[in-house]
Amino acid sequence: MFVGHYGVSYAAKSVGPRVPLWVWFLAVQWMDVVWSILVFSGIEKLHIVPGFTEANPYDLYYMPYTHGLPGSIAISLVLGVIVAMFTSGDRAMTIFLVAAASFSHWLLDLIVHVPDLPLYDNTAKVGFGLWRHVTLSFPLELIVLGLGAWLYARMTSFTSANGQYLYWGFVAVLAALQIVQRGDLPLRDLVGAYAGEIGQTQFLPSSYVKYGVDYDGDGHVDLRHSVPDVLASTANLLKTNGWRAGAPFGEGTANFDVMSEWNRSVVYRKTMVLFAERLAEP
Repeated sequence: MFVGHYGVSYAAKSVGPRVPLWVWFLAVQWMDVVWSILVFSGIEKLHIVPGFTEANPYDLYYMPYTHGLPGSIAISLVLGVIVAMFTSGDRAMTIFLVAAASFSHWLLDLIVHVPDLPLYDNTAKVGFGLWRHVTLSFPLELIVLGLGAWLYARMTSFTSANGQYLYWGFVAVLAALQIVQRGDLPLRDLVGAYAGEIGQTQFLPSSYVKYGVDYDGDGHVDLRHSVPDVLASTANLLKTNGWRAGAPFGEGTANFDVMSEWNRSVVYRKTMVLFAERLAEP
């Protein structure tokens, strides 16, 4: 799991306001930060095996210190103590909250990893393996991210509407990174409109991941260059949200309401209706 971890950081900030948000961001990725150091040091190891799972090519066959159960608890407590040393207030509670945020990484990894998380030493490895099925694992990441971001926004008083727009824009950027992670678009193609919409039919990153369809069968959902993917993904979004084929779709109809999942702007939806009616003319 990657962006889903940041949902926990947003939620943690709402219950631990004395700790800066950037520290919570660090806490939820602390295990991977230490893991990266140990991998580069040759202490923990991995193989890169193309096709190992649908989500990534990493065979994480030796990481007992950072992703083993005892090790993950230990390094989480270490981070909690470090943060508490530089934070005012109830230090015991700070240690608990920061350590819990850090350890949430192991719990979320348990859901998506194949059995590579050791319960002790480098044995008794566990993992539910959701990375084998990206149609399940990637939407789950967005759900966790979205819930945490919503909780943080609910507990935060933004000083202006622009501040709120910037906040949700940053959340959208995190969601967009999921598209890059699974290889649908290279980073150079991750270009959208001012509100973050991507592709020919202007999907938000969350909709891209949730409704995208690889209709041309090339292994990637490409809503910028592949017309089959664009049309199939758009149809999937509408059908999933209750679109009735052959029924009216003008303002005031059920199908018009379905289009709000695509874009909530009434003017935008009216424009789509106008285009559709013109295209249907003989």
